[in-house]
Amino acid sequence: MNNYTLTLEFRLSTSDKPIDPDVAVMLNRILSDWHDGRHPFASEMIVEGLQHCLKEATYQACQKRTSEKYGNEMVDTALGCRSSRASIEAYEVFEALRKSSALPHLYSEPKARIERTQ
Repeated sequence: MNNYTLTLEFRLSTSDKPIDPDVAVMLNRILSDWHDGRHPFASEMIVEGLQHCLKEATYQACQKRTSEKYGNEMVDTALGCRSSRASIEAYEVFEALRKSSALPHLYSEPKARIERTQ
């Protein structure tokens, strides 16, 4: 198994006072809070949303690669319709990744860090 760290950047702003340094500490506490068999709902939604984005990005990468390979080639499908070969191949590549558990997936709680920028 290959492990990676995904870094996302969100810009925060305040009206005039700096963000209290304890906000990041408390945010990490909320993100990693586990009781009664689950994380807080908001934390779960962050993870679910990001997991969906990873899945969609993987599918779009498959589409890009097959579009480069097959271009605008069209093929006949079993239903007697014509379809893009690149789309069919992308779906097959993606499904093979999904079935082999090779799709990227999150395996730990997110961690937060707040830094002041200019």
